[in-house]
Amino acid sequence: MADSPQIEFRDAEFDTGPGATLLQAMRDEMRELYDGLDMDSDDMPRAGAAELGPPTGALIVGWTDGEPVCVGGLKRLDDHSYVALEGIGRVLEDDLARAVRRTGVTARVQRVGSAFTLFFAPEEVVDLASAKQSNTDQYAKFFHGMLERGFLLPPAQFEAAFLSLAHTLDEVNAFTAAAREVLAEVAAGT
Repeated sequence: MADSPQIEFRDAEFDTGPGATLLQAMRDEMRELYDGLDMDSDDMPRAGAAELGPPTGALIVGWTDGEPVCVGGLKRLDDHSYVALEGIGRVLEDDLARAVRRTGVTARVQRVGSAFTLFFAPEEVVDLASAKQSNTDQYAKFFHGMLERGFLLPPAQFEAAFLSLAHTLDEVNAFTAAAREVLAEVAAGT
């Protein structure tokens, strides 16, 4: 097996060089993938130099073999932010797990912090072998049912969904209410 390419991360600028080029490529890709989505519109969360720049943030570019290949922003959050994310994540985890139990679907919620996945698997997923025991057909039904109700999840249960500070408790409650409906449909085989 060939060695995986190594990625080196470096600070970047928002308005010049590879940072600016990759950010524009991301905006273009999002616009194409999501039917004209404008990442710079007023209703989108801000993620520019003012929000992600020093001293509390950074724009970074990943380099492989001397070429820029990826871009991302980092921002230091205050302690309250992590407590809030853990709290809202726990609400989602508990309510979603309750919905799974009530419908009798063989599935389990796995969460760490603000990242979560619903695996349609009989046991806890701890590695690739246990993940491959998941029922991908049931996940596909769940994914499409949630999408029909306005919730976009990762298209494969081998990916994680994330909560953010932008999500409210009302939105989490709406998500879990929709999940209850969809899980009932999955349980009924519809």
